[in-house]
Amino acid sequence: MATRIVIATVLAACAVVPCAAQAAITGQPDDQGRTITFDVRAPGADVAGYARVLRAAVHGDEIDDVTVRVVPRGSIRARCRDSRAVGCYSRGPRGSVITIPARAARDVQATLLHEYGHHIDSMVRTPRWWSARRIAWRLRSGQVATDYSKGWSRSVGEVFAEDYVALHIRSASAIRWLPRPSSSVLRALRRDITEAPRDPQPVPSAPGAAPGDPASPAGPAPRYP
Repeated sequence: MATRIVIATVLAACAVVPCAAQAAITGQPDDQGRTITFDVRAPGADVAGYARVLRAAVHGDEIDDVTVRVVPRGSIRARCRDSRAVGCYSRGPRGSVITIPARAARDVQATLLHEYGHHIDSMVRTPRWWSARRIAWRLRSGQVATDYSKGWSRSVGEVFAEDYVALHIRSASAIRWLPRPSSSVLRALRRDITEAPRDPQPVPSAPGAAPGDPASPAGPAPRYP
């Protein structure tokens, strides 16, 4: 995963919707009083809508540890450093960042959930999902890899992120070679998130860049069981 976190400067002159290139930090509570942090760098950001998506998503205390950065639509590919990106996730020593374009929440729902899936993957152990998806066997048989050496759709981290999307909405999966997750896989994933204690994966000391990714060019290394 490439570490590309820029710490926002909060200027008192800006409101929730930032002025020009300035940034505004705002927080929205989830149903348990945890804070969902937004770094708004574009006018027209549907912060309330993004918060509704994440508030309704299966999550735990790890939601306190990520910032959703909202940037102008036309800058998302440059921000994510990929010509096909529609969103991205990065994690480093200073925290985790999801970057999405300033569009209506309904239009970026799948992207936001996919990138939040990467955050879950980097922060929570998921042994039930790992077993239900037969990841150990798929690794041994060469179907998937723990990096992007076999391509984006064969990365365990991307399979996980797409399964996380499927836990919440029915949308076309970008993982076309693999059957959609069964109800048992989704139940396993839900239990991993809601029942397991938080146990974050260490940040790699020398992360490698991922290849082009239409949904998340900077996904983290997958979470091992």
